[in-house]
Amino acid sequence: MSHTATEATGSHPAAFAAVFLPMAAVALVGAWVTTRLRERPTTP
Repeated sequence: MSHTATEATGSHPAAFAAVFLPMAAVALVGAWVTTRLRERPTTP
């Protein structure tokens, strides 16, 4: 995977964006979900 990412940055910026943007979106959604879950009171 690192080999593909290295090639993408050099010769195929669109391919790099196609890989990076979904990962960034997943990270943002994950962070948002984490903050939402922390707001709820956790009762065992």
